Amino acid sequence: MILKFFGVRGSYPVSGKNFVKYGGHTPSILIENDKIAIIFDGGTGIIDAGNYINQNEKIKEIHIFVSHLHYDHIQGLPFFKPFFNKDSKKIKIFGPKFTEDSFELQIEKFFASPFIPFSLKSIKKGNKISFHTFSSKKETIKIKENITVRAEFNKNHPKHGVYILSINSNKKKITYITDINITESILNSVVEFAKNSDILIFDSFFTEKEKREEPEIGDFGHSSFEDGIKIKKLSNSKKLFFFHFNPNCTDDKVTKLEKIYCGKEIKMAKEGLEAKL
Repeated sequence: MILKFFGVRGSYPVSGKNFVKYGGHTPSILIENDKIAIIFDGGTGIIDAGNYINQNEKIKEIHIFVSHLHYDHIQGLPFFKPFFNKDSKKIKIFGPKFTEDSFELQIEKFFASPFIPFSLKSIKKGNKISFHTFSSKKETIKIKENITVRAEFNKNHPKHGVYILSINSNKKKITYITDINITESILNSVVEFAKNSDILIFDSFFTEKEKREEPEIGDFGHSSFEDGIKIKKLSNSKKLFFFHFNPNCTDDKVTKLEKIYCGKEIKMAKEGLEAKL
């Protein structure tokens, strides 16, 4: 498996000279494995992920998993170029049902006039695009005999919760935990989900000090760098990548935090970073 980071910011995209080193796109990561691209989340980073796929003839299938429907995790979907290709790539999109509407209908409303000048139906016409709603709080999707994705619901993100995700292939595991507030009530379940990960990707929106000094920040439903280190240790995960940085966190600040929290097996994620398993 090859892991590629295309978006590592939370809340909204940022740009400018203070956001070059780590990047300004909102969340999207891609795992390339055996002619298949598995994408977690459709923030603005998925735009560059789509450009990468269009230039990669090896990829024949695309599977997109959406953790939840806040804008920063879906705002890049309308500009994902493979949607507009008239080729043989199959695209499957999985996501939650947080209202009475299906996942597809919720996304269809996002692709709607007057906000976007084309519809989801027009994109689907003539293309091999299908939508799949998570039907339970724990899902296991077999993509191929040797590739399995797990999705597990967690309530600790306002207002509707979030699905944390993992991919297992050939005895290697990547776990993706975003937009979750780690409390004692969910600690054990999150640790179990991440257990024995080769790579753990973890929401690091603030530090514990920031959370103490700004109590309202805890209401956002995010985690801290300290939470990530705790989950890595308790879950026996090998490598940890911090991501989903606060959009106000400049390159200088992330670099300072890197010196405090990172080491040989703990890194800051950034756009363009790759890891191989």
